[in-house]
Amino acid sequence: MVTTLLFTLIGCPLSIADLCDDCDEEDDEKESDADADSDTDADSDTDLDVDLDVDTDTDSDTDSDSDTDTGPVDADGDGYDTAPADCNDADATVYPGAPETCNGVDDDCDGSVDEGDVCSDETELIVRADYPSDHDLMTLNVQPIWNLSELGDWWWDSETVTRDDVVAFEATEDFEGILGIRFNVTVSEDDNDDGGYDRSTWLCNGHYSTAALDTSAAVTITVLGKSYTEANLVTWSPGSSVDTSLGCSALLWFGSTSTITEGYVK
Repeated sequence: MVTTLLFTLIGCPLSIADLCDDCDEEDDEKESDADADSDTDADSDTDLDVDLDVDTDTDSDTDSDSDTDTGPVDADGDGYDTAPADCNDADATVYPGAPETCNGVDDDCDGSVDEGDVCSDETELIVRADYPSDHDLMTLNVQPIWNLSELGDWWWDSETVTRDDVVAFEATEDFEGILGIRFNVTVSEDDNDDGGYDRSTWLCNGHYSTAALDTSAAVTITVLGKSYTEANLVTWSPGSSVDTSLGCSALLWFGSTSTITEGYVK
């Protein structure tokens, strides 16, 4: 009675074996990944244990949800996160340990602005003379000149070395507006090794038209962030042409030497 009913409903002769084969095929389809979702099982719902989303929202983090993460952020890319570590995360030149400059800003985030004399007008002056060999005694006299009327009046300071081939003078001062630098080196020799100095020569020798620099010495002058050499020097002689005992000096002059009305420039 049951078999006859099945035949009638389906409309074709089916056996019990045929029915079991269909069941096996349906089981195989369920076990294979024949659906269109992105996971590897056979059901049609995407598994939620793997985040397959992409970052298509407009917030500043890299996940796909629309809420911005609230963890540490380095907005200016200087390697430091927001306050208190980075006191200005919108400026990459401001961070803990940054060099402090004279700009009215706490560059290094230490709570102080323009500390360490970064706004000081003081600069360094270096006058250096290198000779090819050692000398028993060398004295370097220097006069920075701010006023033309002071040219040749006095030596501002000096530096002395013994048994050396280099003599150098360094000073820190506000050299802004300086007109020039006058200097000379006295080189003395103790020929008898008795502690006395038997003869002397100078970096600048002669007077007026005979004034000349000792070409064996290499001179370097650094001031206001620029460097100069012996090629930038002239000689200056005080007094008149007959005052030969007054000698001469080496002179680095930043303007036109035609403004020098006292003495003689060569």
